[in-house]
Amino acid sequence: MEQLKISFLEKSDISNASKVLSEAMLNVPLHIAVFQGQGERERKLIEKMFMELLSDLPGITFLARINRKIVGVMRMKSCEGRKVHDTHSQTEDVNNLNWRNLIGTANGHETIR
Repeated sequence: MEQLKISFLEKSDISNASKVLSEAMLNVPLHIAVFQGQGERERKLIEKMFMELLSDLPGITFLARINRKIVGVMRMKSCEGRKVHDTHSQTEDVNNLNWRNLIGTANGHETIR
């Protein structure tokens, strides 16, 4: 059985993740209505939309991979809510892909900080 691995989105994954999302979203009725079709032209428009979203506002995005191939994408964007006035905040800027650091491996799994 093939092993599924979950990882964070990195800059180098944006293009492939956007293509996977565009293929998955092509047959969504709302997208068919908005883009007026479900052919290759519409898929490329959806892919461009996800390229921009994942580049500008990646939030926290997880990738599912089988044999290094991206087979799934899940993006989360935290609600802003009211600001907490705590100088000891542990929250990083989730829209900055550079803050995700690989800190080692444990039991054959990548550990990401």
